[in-house]
Amino acid sequence: MVKLTPELWGLSVNEKNHLTVGDVDAVELMEKYGTPVYIVNEERLRHNYNRFQTAFKARYPNVEVSYSYKTNCIPGVLNVLHETGAKAEVISGYELWLARRLGVRPDSIIFNGPNKTQEELSTAIKQGIKLINADSLSEIEAIDKISAGLGLKANLGIRVNPGIVPKGMSVGTATGSRKAQFGVDMKTGEALQAFRRASALNNVNLLGMHCHIGSGVKDPKAYAVAAKRMLNLAGEVKRSLGKKLDYLDLGGGFGTPGHQDFSTFETFLHLGLNRMPPPPDPASCPNIEVFADTITEAIRESCAAYGVAEPTLILEPGRYITGDTQILLLKVRTIKDRPGVAKFAITEGGFLSTSLMLVAEYHHLFLANKMHMPTKETYRIYGRVCTSADFLYKGIRLPTLEEGDVLAVMDTGAYFLATSTNFAYPRPPVVMAKNGRSWLIRAGESFEDLIRNDLLSVMPL
Repeated sequence: MVKLTPELWGLSVNEKNHLTVGDVDAVELMEKYGTPVYIVNEERLRHNYNRFQTAFKARYPNVEVSYSYKTNCIPGVLNVLHETGAKAEVISGYELWLARRLGVRPDSIIFNGPNKTQEELSTAIKQGIKLINADSLSEIEAIDKISAGLGLKANLGIRVNPGIVPKGMSVGTATGSRKAQFGVDMKTGEALQAFRRASALNNVNLLGMHCHIGSGVKDPKAYAVAAKRMLNLAGEVKRSLGKKLDYLDLGGGFGTPGHQDFSTFETFLHLGLNRMPPPPDPASCPNIEVFADTITEAIRESCAAYGVAEPTLILEPGRYITGDTQILLLKVRTIKDRPGVAKFAITEGGFLSTSLMLVAEYHHLFLANKMHMPTKETYRIYGRVCTSADFLYKGIRLPTLEEGDVLAVMDTGAYFLATSTNFAYPRPPVVMAKNGRSWLIRAGESFEDLIRNDLLSVMPL
């Protein structure tokens, strides 16, 4: 079995045998901020963005990197990324509002997502954002109509479903699969029809095309196939409509070494048989430079083959940038031994409170206050919501646990905060750590926060 070490996440172990994040002792972080608590490694955050941007820029200078807001929408995290140079990719009116609130220029914002409301589209058009990527024929018509009413022209891209299932990914998790609900379909001709309709409209600037083939993708060739299909379509648009497309947006979804989606069998193994699937092999995830080589080579070859000019390449990474920069610290509060059944460890955070992602993904676990202790026992680890559904791990091998031990859940920087809930308990704080220092970037919720929007004085008739 593959053995994962803290170095994979840019972490280290100090002389006390404690995990450190940003050169801060995880046990000291737990004592200062309590648990549960999320810790963000600022240095890793900047490193991931810079490595991604450099990998593509060195091979294809005309590239723009827009961080996927939905992946981790904490303003303290987003501010660091924008300082480092990231633009913004948003999927909702709230995310668009937040990007502007954080000082992101309209020409650095891309608006994706299905079923955008009239209010959201109107706001985006008024602000003159870089691209609104329409998800359907009806949305193209809606954008034109709203633009006409405002006396403006919208900057339009069209999301295309290229029908791709990356290697190692199920059809159900591949958003570029023809079975996914996103975009206009390439195979049926709907995509060309959408570009034909958009090119005839008077109130849009048709500028680009967009696709997104999945999340946690570890197959660079899948992106090459996507680029080839998209640029083939761009060639058809140029030949039949006389329209040059300036932007090729290949979305995000790039995988990371320590993360892996559960297969159907692994999900059954974990949920049905209480056995934790093995960790992913980091060697199975090519580094980002390999992705960059494969994608940019495919773009150049396809542009030459289909007679189109090399477009501006837009990429929208989320998980690759923030996934491995954040950990979740939990304290073991109770140990229960059920002879012949299992050993249980109860913490403050489980599936229902910390993230819905725990049911679908592998997340490595360290015993943060006893890092080099050998594994000896199998545990089922649960949160404190009063239901058996509030688990973290079922059947995970760890050193012998004691009450007061500190657990560190890895790779919690992608979708954990977005899918956390305040089921029975307030959501935890988020802390940034760097160079031996730490500070709050989001306070934990209070009881008052949980009822802030309740109209307690209003009685029904």
